[in-house]
Amino acid sequence: MDIQVTTPPDPAALGLVWGADEIAKAINRPVRATYHMLENGVLPGASKVGGRWCFAPAIFYQAVAA
Repeated sequence: MDIQVTTPPDPAALGLVWGADEIAKAINRPVRATYHMLENGVLPGASKVGGRWCFAPAIFYQAVAA
């Protein structure tokens, strides 16, 4: 069995935003309101990964444009 180990992709190259403070900046909302949206699961493209919030702006903008 041949296993290849590769380096993980750069999050910036994937277009991901990490952390609630940075997500708030990305969606132009106050940090407190952003935490509320994150905790209540109403922010498309956001999920918790290893205890840290991760956000995909492309998914968010696609959902709000629909």
